[in-house]
Amino acid sequence: IELLTELSEDDDKYNKFYDNYNKMIKLGVHEDSKHREKLVELLRFYSANSTTDYITLNNYVEKMKEGQESIYYITGQNTEAMSKSPFIEKIRSNGHDVLYFTDPIDEYMVQNIKEYKEKKLVDVSKEGIKFDEENLTKQTTENKQLLDFIKETLGDKVTEVRVSDRLNTTPCVLVTAEFGWTANMERIMKSQAMRNSQMDQFMGSRKIMEINPEHNIMKTLKNLSQEEDNKKKCTDIVYLLYDTTMLNSGFSLEKPSEYANKVNRMIELGFCDENEKDD
Repeated sequence: IELLTELSEDDDKYNKFYDNYNKMIKLGVHEDSKHREKLVELLRFYSANSTTDYITLNNYVEKMKEGQESIYYITGQNTEAMSKSPFIEKIRSNGHDVLYFTDPIDEYMVQNIKEYKEKKLVDVSKEGIKFDEENLTKQTTENKQLLDFIKETLGDKVTEVRVSDRLNTTPCVLVTAEFGWTANMERIMKSQAMRNSQMDQFMGSRKIMEINPEHNIMKTLKNLSQEEDNKKKCTDIVYLLYDTTMLNSGFSLEKPSEYANKVNRMIELGFCDENEKDD
């Protein structure tokens, strides 16, 4: 470790070493509690603000905005997908950087790095992201009917439906409970040969839908769902939103053909029927 620490002072040489052996360092962070503190200093990451050059946790902390209490990160298959994730919309617009964890072993490693320099590591795809609690409370009260309607429609597909404080341009996302699996971890576990029904049940029961009440889709849904004549149409929209949000939040669909049929039906209703009217 001392030799690696010395090597890490030369960025060019260390980065080449890290490209080849980073999994071993991460495995050490995961398993070696005695040397974990030193090994954490050897970690390197890409981030939303640094997509081509590695940064350290120390680099991240040094550049944090005044008043920022958490180190934000997101896990996924590649940096391109994570850069377009709805989970980082408001975080990025508020000027915060987000670390990209792209290696499957990162999911296990980060379980052993709860804090760094008294800054908590926070997965942006999990519950608990709050920027304006007063506004959240106000929005929750104003949209209670909509929240109840979506929860009633989705049933046990989600454990809760709540107002989001992390979205700017996306109508809704599916987050996981603080101690539940992320979408990325679910994907990793589903690829394991030893998966079983109990494991699948655990994964499927931890999703929380967060909605953006300022999005036009949600505003329209809120208005229409209050009228009995529109309930069937609104129910179909909620199911379609759920499937779309599953994909946008990094989850996989169990029955993609059903989703395709829903999309085709919506295209038919919105495109073909409208074209017939024009004719």
